[in-house]
Amino acid sequence: MSKDHDRLALRLVHTISKLNSGELLSVSELASEFGVDIRTIQRDIQRLSFLPIEKKNGKISLASYALGSVGFEDLREFLKLCGIEELFPNLESRTLQDLFNPNLNTSLLIHPANFEKIQAQEFERLQVAILNRRKIFFHYHQKSRDIKPYKLVHYLGRWYLLGVDGEDIKTFALEKIKNLALQDEGFELDQGLLEEIEANRYAFLSASKNEITLFIDKYAMPYFEKRRILPNQKILNKDESGMEIITQSSYDEEILRIIQQWIPHIFILSPESLKERLRERMEGYLGMMN
Repeated sequence: MSKDHDRLALRLVHTISKLNSGELLSVSELASEFGVDIRTIQRDIQRLSFLPIEKKNGKISLASYALGSVGFEDLREFLKLCGIEELFPNLESRTLQDLFNPNLNTSLLIHPANFEKIQAQEFERLQVAILNRRKIFFHYHQKSRDIKPYKLVHYLGRWYLLGVDGEDIKTFALEKIKNLALQDEGFELDQGLLEEIEANRYAFLSASKNEITLFIDKYAMPYFEKRRILPNQKILNKDESGMEIITQSSYDEEILRIIQQWIPHIFILSPESLKERLRERMEGYLGMMN
């Protein structure tokens, strides 16, 4: 694990410990104690948003009902929420203790993914709207939207909002949402739709899905067999040369991004429209090199 991650882990552990002991903490005091700037501490606090943190008079504290109850179980839930529970062999208390021990975690080196920066205030307002089932209004691609917000979804380093626009479920990139406003009007949750969203590990979802058939060569085949790289991925047949799989997607761009990462070990068999889009993209790229 890098030194930056060592310092981050130590800051989070010490901050949790202080909160758990009932201390009132100020951002500026924490920044001074750890020798970092205020924005770094603010990001740390955002990482701890899974805790019942209260803000009052410029200071933060742990909700009284939670004092003394934050432990490794909470950290395990946090790792699961972030989708990185499989990053380590197990999540036993001893393992977590070792991860936060600077004398032991120097044996690890983890290269983190790049994550987009989003506005904390907008993120929190969207959470409030989702939890309180309140409709929201915003501009997206210069178009007005009245949305029933269902979930905030993180996918490949970016945050997306899944919400119902009229009768359709749609996906909105948070960075493109402008002029967000919470409305007084509430809405009734469609439990079936919510379950479908939670069962889908990808950000893009809609009522209609495109069926796509791909061929994976023998080099990439083991990776696709061991992991669900593609949404709704099913193996049709396979032999020593590779395998044919079928996948479903609500958004072609989602599939194209994955395909481009695996070229030249993946081939589109159908539909022809997707093959043509990839061909045009590749020809455009090669044309730039001439």
